[in-house]
Amino acid sequence: MVISAQGNVHNLAVLLSGKPQVQKPITWRQFAQQDTVSFGKALEPRFEIPYSGPVVTKALKTSINAANPEWQGLKDMTSGENMFPTPKAFLSAFHSANRHYLNDFTGELQAKAVIAKAYSDDKTTIKPENVLISAGTYAAASNLFNAVKGDILIPAPSWYMFEPMVASSNKKHTWVAVSKENNYIPTPKTIQAAIQQAKAAGQDPKILALTNPHNPTGGQYTKQQCQEIADVCRKEGLTVISDEIYRNLLYPGTEFHSVRDFYPEGTMLISGPSKEASMPGWRIGWTIFPETNDGEALRDHLNRYQEGLGSMTNSPAQSALMNYFESSDIQEHVQRVTALHAQRMHTVQQGLTKLGLEVPKPDAGYFLYVDFEPLRPQLAKVGVKTSADLQQYLYEKKGIVAIAGSDMGLPKDSLGLRVGTSKLDAKNDASGEATFKRYAEAGFPAEGFVTPKTQPELFAFLDDMTAIVDELKK
Repeated sequence: MVISAQGNVHNLAVLLSGKPQVQKPITWRQFAQQDTVSFGKALEPRFEIPYSGPVVTKALKTSINAANPEWQGLKDMTSGENMFPTPKAFLSAFHSANRHYLNDFTGELQAKAVIAKAYSDDKTTIKPENVLISAGTYAAASNLFNAVKGDILIPAPSWYMFEPMVASSNKKHTWVAVSKENNYIPTPKTIQAAIQQAKAAGQDPKILALTNPHNPTGGQYTKQQCQEIADVCRKEGLTVISDEIYRNLLYPGTEFHSVRDFYPEGTMLISGPSKEASMPGWRIGWTIFPETNDGEALRDHLNRYQEGLGSMTNSPAQSALMNYFESSDIQEHVQRVTALHAQRMHTVQQGLTKLGLEVPKPDAGYFLYVDFEPLRPQLAKVGVKTSADLQQYLYEKKGIVAIAGSDMGLPKDSLGLRVGTSKLDAKNDASGEATFKRYAEAGFPAEGFVTPKTQPELFAFLDDMTAIVDELKK
């Protein structure tokens, strides 16, 4: 067996030595194309991971972490990390947990009870045993993709990690078309069309994977949209996997609705505190199963699956969850962080819209979907005809690195990008703390805080985008 890797931007020895070589930067796509692995007959991959978003993250983080001065100007707009401070009460609970032994692989019962109580309502009381705690929502989603029978329907655009998850579960997928008229949310018509397309291709579509609020637009599903999706999924016998990791980063004045509210017997809800509480490294996620016989059977199957993998969330993190939902200090902190994100995101959305780009107004989180379609004629003149071309163009012009629409399920010739704002003025713990401290010193104002003085990197990004668009329009 021979395994060889060739053509990395910096070879492993250089990276480990801490002595990076100063080289001319190349694009992430060039990097990905050079990073190859050749397998001997004794080791053959079971499947191919799609040429998708993880490559972006790998290339970008490799280049930045190499400490190459020529790479330090990159603007990482790909990140899904909330870089503002973790609630102090949560940190205190974690450090005082004194729980270092191995417990139930499916999650500690007390932590399950806390989650079940938080998600119960007047219509449904969730039993603690119908909660599975996993090492982050990524693990929760991946486990479901592997365990639930059938192929998968995914809205396009959608979270760029869904496609690699499908590949790793050895399933097939079909993209569900969406439109800006419906705020990029799938409709019964487009879901049924995707079902027919999947069946025509020899697939067995049984799962609809959703992000709610939607990633990459930040759009919230309306009550009517949830009802309509629930009705068609019930009619067609689809299981819904609803990734609701951003539900607690919903901006003030916006009401949350879930497909699970209307289709509880067929919806698996996955979520976790990492986004709103700025703790992605803690790896806490959960799955809530339907309160039905079928739901409990699937729960038992997933419990055995996770136990077999030997994967679980660390015990101190689970202990810290005990007061998470009921702590007024933690929830007040989350509300303030959310309010700051809302101001920042609306500022960027309005700024990009004024440039003539199509950017739906977000309701949650820190992602924007930016469509350059109005500038297609101008972009074509400089050789930009696809979202991958556009991605490279922004990188070469201003060091901006975003997620291409084609990595999120859109046609190759689309001109859409996912742009994340979470690392502007918060590229690490220290700068995130400093930005949030300025917000606190200003008294946590509901509006008017986001200015070039308080958020210089955010406005520098808008200045860069203005320069790019102005040059294209000349």
